[in-house]
Amino acid sequence: AKAELSRLHTPYLKVAIIDKGLFTNTRHPAHELLNTLARASARWVFDDNLERGIFPSVHNVVERVLAEFENNLDIFSELLELFTANVHDLEIKSAAIEKRSQQAAEGKEKLGVARQHAAKAIAERVADHTVPAPVKKLLQDVWQEKLMFIYLREPNAAESDSWALAVQTVDAIIWSVEPRSSTEALAELRERLPEVQKQIELAFETLSAYGNSSNDSHLALIRDVQQAILTAPVKKPVLVEAADEPQQPDVQGETLENAQATVNDPSEVETAPETLPAEVQAAVDELQQLAFGTWFNIQQDEDGLPERVKLSWYSQMSGNYMFVNSMGMRTKVWKQAELAAMMADGKAQIIRDEHRPLVNRALEAIRRMLGNGQTATA
Repeated sequence: AKAELSRLHTPYLKVAIIDKGLFTNTRHPAHELLNTLARASARWVFDDNLERGIFPSVHNVVERVLAEFENNLDIFSELLELFTANVHDLEIKSAAIEKRSQQAAEGKEKLGVARQHAAKAIAERVADHTVPAPVKKLLQDVWQEKLMFIYLREPNAAESDSWALAVQTVDAIIWSVEPRSSTEALAELRERLPEVQKQIELAFETLSAYGNSSNDSHLALIRDVQQAILTAPVKKPVLVEAADEPQQPDVQGETLENAQATVNDPSEVETAPETLPAEVQAAVDELQQLAFGTWFNIQQDEDGLPERVKLSWYSQMSGNYMFVNSMGMRTKVWKQAELAAMMADGKAQIIRDEHRPLVNRALEAIRRMLGNGQTATA
């Protein structure tokens, strides 16, 4: 991009001779055009593929200036209007892509949390119970999926009626398929099983909108295992002095609070805080104050060129920072500690460049050079 803009040297020198307001009047069309070209090139020119981004438009402006400008300054107003429209279109496009990138990251994050909560709920209920393998697989696959979809769709999912019904049904299924260790327990199962089966069938129907809806085959599998338990010989517990019989869950009477008592947030597990080196902790503190839209130079490979990326999204749940390129496409995701360590090592640097226009910076550089020359002469 710099090489392309340098081709404007001669026509701009001619403009300065015609109109001395070029450098002092920030609203001068030629002045404004050059600043706009420089800003857009810094963001949307991709050296590895010049056909992407804004370079074709930049090239077109340069070619038209070289071919058409003689002494009519109106050409700069025309080109400024056209180029500004191109930049606006690119801004809209990149903003839309960035929004989709953010939505995808948020969706993936929520899906991971939902899957974690669902798996935890199933694991806690299966633990310490003898659940036949086919039913255990059904719970870990089909019913865990239902819990996951409930968590994704319902507001305050872990406190919703659908979640309560789903976990109560898991308890009922486990109670109905667990092998009995006494004739009394087997007799109770035989007596109460029809009622429990109806409750399980009703739950399958009520929750059919969440996940897999192949209710008939799943209910048939559960009934087959229940029937096998009824006809299996009673197995006395081994090496247990006093064994409590499995208790039938009160599917209808269990309170919502009790149903959710075991659905704890994994984030509540306390872990010892990690002590970070001072420079890394300073970077963490800076990241916590950083605004979205901040640009970074990232250089993970010492032999490669730094990559210019923008902080687009942060997850309060996982501590992930997502970056996008100038077109709004996701490029990298890092944990806070990882990003802070890269900052401390100089591999990730916040771009604090001047936001001053190119022409202003060029004039200041000239003044510095002239000042140095006068000092040397003196």
